[in-house]
Amino acid sequence: MLFKQKHRFSIRKFSFGVCSALLGTALIMGADSASASETDASAETQAADTSSDTSTDPDSAATATTSETDSEPVATTATETSEPAAQQLIKLKQLLQKQQNQHQNLQLLKQHLKQIALKQLQLKLYQSQQQKKKQLLKQQNLLLQKQQQKFLHQHVRKHSLMKVSRFRQAHTSVRL
Repeated sequence: MLFKQKHRFSIRKFSFGVCSALLGTALIMGADSASASETDASAETQAADTSSDTSTDPDSAATATTSETDSEPVATTATETSEPAAQQLIKLKQLLQKQQNQHQNLQLLKQHLKQIALKQLQLKLYQSQQQKKKQLLKQQNLLLQKQQQKFLHQHVRKHSLMKVSRFRQAHTSVRL
């Protein structure tokens, strides 16, 4: 009769059930362990403050602290799950914002790459046109050189034939 048993129901019935539920929730939500330990420390300090203020009778103080500690895990689990959920929501919003920024950056990079590729194609086209013009100019120069040589050759031949004919005329008139 010294120990008064108290009936507990729900998830608090077994202490390992509470721990496993909290651990599972923390793992699923990806909550940081630092934030959970901060909430536990504040709950313990509040429980210690309220137990010292309630009464001075040792028996009533013992029952008061046990009832407070029994009710505290429910309160801490509610705050633990709400705070990590809020933090998780903030983290998810930040992650979503980062992904949107990355997506926008990716789109900008794709546009820049397309522009660079287009400029490279334009440069290659320009270079090929310049090479064709250069080859055409070389061919025209060769053709002009051949025409000049042909003209000079014909002119020299004509001139030399004229000299030869004059020379012959001069020599034939002297003989007569």
